[in-house]
Amino acid sequence: MEFSRSFLIQPNLYLRLRPGMEQKVKEKLHKADIPHNLINHSCLALENSVHIDKIIELDKEALVQDYSSQRVGEFLSLSTFPNYSVDTPLRVYDCCAASGGKSILAYDLLKNIDLTISDIRESILVNLKNRFERAGIRNYKALVQDLTSPGKKLSAKKGDAFDLIIAD
Repeated sequence: MEFSRSFLIQPNLYLRLRPGMEQKVKEKLHKADIPHNLINHSCLALENSVHIDKIIELDKEALVQDYSSQRVGEFLSLSTFPNYSVDTPLRVYDCCAASGGKSILAYDLLKNIDLTISDIRESILVNLKNRFERAGIRNYKALVQDLTSPGKKLSAKKGDAFDLIIAD
């Protein structure tokens, strides 16, 4: 019965606050009298009916991103990459980039990354380009790739390797 009833309840809208924007977003929500719950230092839960795009600058100040997707960040820290040097960017590949939320998360947490993204749909990459622009990400490689076929390989230069591959 509870399970069936859960389908009638609108889920929360989750925001991931971008680094340095946490206080600014909270102040804007307070000023607009928008109730919210603090999930952790960078995650807020709001009612789904809130027109958040009228209150904050999406992708620049915060991203609409499901909490479970945000939790990927718990695994991303520089200590995860023992050979990391600030002089050499981490090579990150988001192979099913879709809207790019996890790519932006990696960018925010790891700072110095050499980002490659791909998706099977070119139209998704066009939308992603606009989102990256709003998020301040300008240096990345985008590929239309279908990696679902057995034996399919990434169209990259021979010898290229990635430090992190995001696949979901």
